[in-house]
Amino acid sequence: MVDKNCGGKASPVENPELTTPHSISMVDFDGDCMSDLFMTVQDGSNPSKKYYEIYLRRQVPPTAKANGLNSFCLAQVDDISQISNNQVFDFADIDRDGMIDMLFLTDRKTMNFIVNYNMLKGPSNSDVHRVKQEPTKTLTMLKQSICQPVNRPMAKISNIFPSYSVALNMQSDQPVENDDEQQ
Repeated sequence: MVDKNCGGKASPVENPELTTPHSISMVDFDGDCMSDLFMTVQDGSNPSKKYYEIYLRRQVPPTAKANGLNSFCLAQVDDISQISNNQVFDFADIDRDGMIDMLFLTDRKTMNFIVNYNMLKGPSNSDVHRVKQEPTKTLTMLKQSICQPVNRPMAKISNIFPSYSVALNMQSDQPVENDDEQQ
């Protein structure tokens, strides 16, 4: 179930269609330990206008309409027409700090892409230890205590990258070193 209005925070794209190629990912954007939905769409009446939409998952009480299933609430829409030709996004912990980073391809021919490093501070060991020492908390409260410091809402890509002139060219003749290997 998708709620396009969600308190008036974001306006949905008119006549949305999936971009080609497109990205759809399930990532926890708001730190509630529930996977939220990220997807790239285009305006059906103007295919040159490309956007990403983020839908936050919300638990809803059982009703005849929802059957107690989770619903998704449109929380953010951002124009990506000027940032990337290909609209291929992915999410992973690129810098191994325990927090989700975003990367997206800017040019499929040259394999240039941009990495949006999550710069917020992750949980410390004392935060995790504190959560373990509170046995009276419910499972939901414990999940929220652990997840909240780890995740963060996504900043709008257009605010982070006003132009996409800064791109990493990953074509290299140099071998990739794995610093986890023991010598």
